[in-house]
Amino acid sequence: KEAFLLRQGAVDLGGLAQNVGANCGLHAGLLLDRFGPRPMILGAAALGCVAYLTLYLAVLHEWNLHDNVGLFYLIMFCQGQAQMFADMAVIPTVSRRFRENSGLALGICKAFLGLSGSIVEQFYVAFFKPATVDFMLFLALYFPAVCLLCRRFVTTGALDEEHQPLQAEKRRCEAQAVIGNAARGLPVLLALLIFALVVDSLFGGSRLLNISVALLIILTVGLICAYVAMQDQSAPEEAPSALVDDSGESASRHPDHDESRRTELEDDASPALEEPLLGAAASTLQVNGPPDADPRTGAGPETGGEAEHVSEGLTIGMAVKRADFWLQAGAVAVSWGAGGLLIINIGQLVEVAGLGKDSKDVFVSLISIMNCIGRLGAGALSDKLLRLGVPRVYVFGMATLGLGVGMLILSAASQSALYLATLLVGFLYGSCNVLGPAILGDLYGVRNIGVLYSSMMIAIISGTFLISTRLFASVYEAHATEDGAGHEHCVGQGCISASTHACAIMCFCVGTLYLTFHAYRRGVCRRALDGALNE
Repeated sequence: KEAFLLRQGAVDLGGLAQNVGANCGLHAGLLLDRFGPRPMILGAAALGCVAYLTLYLAVLHEWNLHDNVGLFYLIMFCQGQAQMFADMAVIPTVSRRFRENSGLALGICKAFLGLSGSIVEQFYVAFFKPATVDFMLFLALYFPAVCLLCRRFVTTGALDEEHQPLQAEKRRCEAQAVIGNAARGLPVLLALLIFALVVDSLFGGSRLLNISVALLIILTVGLICAYVAMQDQSAPEEAPSALVDDSGESASRHPDHDESRRTELEDDASPALEEPLLGAAASTLQVNGPPDADPRTGAGPETGGEAEHVSEGLTIGMAVKRADFWLQAGAVAVSWGAGGLLIINIGQLVEVAGLGKDSKDVFVSLISIMNCIGRLGAGALSDKLLRLGVPRVYVFGMATLGLGVGMLILSAASQSALYLATLLVGFLYGSCNVLGPAILGDLYGVRNIGVLYSSMMIAIISGTFLISTRLFASVYEAHATEDGAGHEHCVGQGCISASTHACAIMCFCVGTLYLTFHAYRRGVCRRALDGALNE
């Protein structure tokens, strides 16, 4: 904004271009389902390098982006597409490969993403600050280098592999080892980043101390990645004991036993029941035939050819015919819009609260750390609650209501309110980032999760544009003043009061509707299953 003398509206539109690029990815979902994750990672590396390198050249040679703002939007869109390709390569793949612990697995993955901002911030503070131009060049090399390094560790097998009991048992053991290693290593990195934040706040002027902390973080990240990559050496190469009968023969030779294992190792794409407590009843229904109401959706009998494809996972065409798809899209739009209002505009919010510009670095780290805690905590908690019979949609609905509370706190526009809102909104925004993809797998299965996940991102674009960008910018610019150099400034509650209150109302309304709908449908589902069992 300062380098190119851009107005707040232009900066917000640049943020919108980045979010459109990061969330407009139906093509990315189709490419993933067709070619797998590795080509997607290569695409992310190329797009990220082009975006950051172009931005570096623009700042270095002082390009006139004020009069050619379209180029600025294109750069931001390209960077967003890099994020989209990387995200699309990771999240659906994790959903497919870690089905039994999808919440925790996605939580760990998203937690590392949440910490990434804080990690890179440490690089900037230790090695580059205040040389932002050189830092842009570093990003142009750093992002593709990490993509290329991680690409060789990405593996994905055919989904049909899950039909083989021996392969499924082996993958289960390996998945548990990976998740366990990551869950043990992540808190260490989180604690180190919190320590770095404290050090920067107390001894921010010590370059040697900042470099030492940054090097320690790099070493820790490397050790955690190596630790996570270690496979459980006890993973079965032959038939697991659970699949071997008393005579030592493979249980797969016995049709009845093999069929029971196939039922247990349900096809990857089978939609998960919203009512986990009724799993046994649902198994009975699969044998005896469905009742008038579908236990998975609470809807009436399937029509046409849709029933034949449910066991393979719902396609995007089937999903858009269901009310829960559009309600999920609305909740996603509002929750992402509320979180983005704080995260995207943190530079302006720091000024609104009367803090200096240097304080922004602290809030970037706080957002990153709370994102990590929210993503990891929500993933683990939702898995545990799911086993106790509480669907993930309830957790998502409560998080949406919590974001409304965060917006009300932020509206106070004081320094303490900004700190508190950053902690709460950062945590809940991270939680929603994990719960959203996991809920799609619960409701519609994972066979077509790539296209479902990318289509839901259209809701993210809508929420970000309407709430985080246009709503915030319209109120902010109405109260802002310009100095002699053309820079906008706005301090005080009036700069954000109307936008934060409106966002809070949307969160409360949509969150309440979301929880009411799923509670009602859960009751319908229970009655349908009870009636079928009584028959």
